[in-house]
Amino acid sequence: MSKSAVIVGVDGSESSDQAVVWAANTARLMGRELVVVGVYEPQIGGYAGSAMAYTGDLITMLQKAVVDTVAASVQLARETAPAVQVSSRVVAGTPTSVLNDESADAALVVVGSRGRGAVKGLIAGSVSTGVAAHAASPVAVIAHTPGTGPVVVGIDGSEISDHALTAAFEQASLRGTGLTVVHTWTDLATNTFGGLGITDDLVQLSRDEAHKLVADRVTAHATDYPDVKVSTIVAADGPAHQLLTAAGEGAQLLVLGSRGRGGFTGLLLGSVSQTVLHHAPSPVLIVKTPVG
Repeated sequence: MSKSAVIVGVDGSESSDQAVVWAANTARLMGRELVVVGVYEPQIGGYAGSAMAYTGDLITMLQKAVVDTVAASVQLARETAPAVQVSSRVVAGTPTSVLNDESADAALVVVGSRGRGAVKGLIAGSVSTGVAAHAASPVAVIAHTPGTGPVVVGIDGSEISDHALTAAFEQASLRGTGLTVVHTWTDLATNTFGGLGITDDLVQLSRDEAHKLVADRVTAHATDYPDVKVSTIVAADGPAHQLLTAAGEGAQLLVLGSRGRGGFTGLLLGSVSQTVLHHAPSPVLIVKTPVG
């Protein structure tokens, strides 16, 4: 497998099939190989870190079921994007650990939002959340069929949000759509500023600085993507609310950095990312800080 491969984890669920279709189309747009990965667990998890191994016959049955699932997913990928080179792997282990290991040599890891046995209504399950949190590569979590609107990205001026913005421009260009850049400069209600002793002049200064930050970051990236039409949202609001609202307008993809500062502090592992992953109406792409 090459570093340029897109990896998709599968388990035969409806969510998994959505991830395969999205991954195949994305691999086609990016001109990359697609690797379908299935995982079977050779032991039963127990309490207090204990585990019990399955019998040999049961392991064989589990392995065969995964092999069959992977074969069906490969077929779906080839039907979706016939020009894409598709290969597959069946690995023993836990899905989260296997996909995190695979991510070390991947350009992108794609997972469904929920798999078999997930609690009904839970959009971001333990596997998708664990991979999004710990994978070395960017991770796409597929909760819904993408819309036909723009790519949406959240930025805060940090280094990782610059990487997210670059990825968002690239994805918008590949998909032939526009880009909506979202920045929140405070999550305080503006009508509370006076009570906190914050003057109108200071509020306007903060607002102006936020608009300048967005304009500067967009200008720095836009010259490389003249085909992408950009719109911006700069608001005094919670970042999750603004991102979900923007994505709710039929977004093809919602892009986030793995961590940030200011209004996006702790974006990947904190409340903002959890809210976005659990409620996003579109596929979500988590961008990581490049290694090296």
